[in-house]
Amino acid sequence: MVYFIAENVDIGFKVSGIIALVSLGLYMAAFGKTRITLEAESYVEGFWSYAVFCAETIIFILAGILVGTKVFTIASTIHVQDLYKLLGLYLCMICARFLSIAIFMRYLPKLGYGLSWKEVYVLTYGGLRGAIGISFALIVFNDNEYNQRLREIILFDMAGNVILTLLINGISTGPLVKWLGLSSATHVKEKTYIEFIRKLIDESHDKEEAIKD
Repeated sequence: MVYFIAENVDIGFKVSGIIALVSLGLYMAAFGKTRITLEAESYVEGFWSYAVFCAETIIFILAGILVGTKVFTIASTIHVQDLYKLLGLYLCMICARFLSIAIFMRYLPKLGYGLSWKEVYVLTYGGLRGAIGISFALIVFNDNEYNQRLREIILFDMAGNVILTLLINGISTGPLVKWLGLSSATHVKEKTYIEFIRKLIDESHDKEEAIKD
């Protein structure tokens, strides 16, 4: 609703629907949660998580069909140099993501949490470019105010980066996490988990006996 109002209602100046949504999200994070009761919070979170999942699934399906069709139509205008530039852009995006996280490493502990360098590597390598980037590329591609060649390259680079991150990063992130030792459970965690399960089973038996009595 906020997006459509920002994009379609004339208030005297142009308002971005994306910026309006981000602003609403920041407001809700700061003030909206305090107005939701604890009983309703889990239901609200579950509903919106499912809504986001459905929306992302639809976007991926539509974007895959549209981008696949359009990329094949511009394939004749793509040269070998564009493939090399695509690989360079892929590496630059990974480096830029690493720098954007590493720059704030010293400040993160002051905000209540911190990151180890191993976690930074996973956050950097696991950053997939998907539905949002494809959606923006399609918007630019269908905007006739831009040069035809520029629109084709933007769509090609965005689609190429999505494919590369899904095929390379998406497949190898799991092994990377295991190799860095971030997924291995410690002995203390295992004992805590076993003890929790044991207490849960005992309490369940006690309640079952109480109901029978």
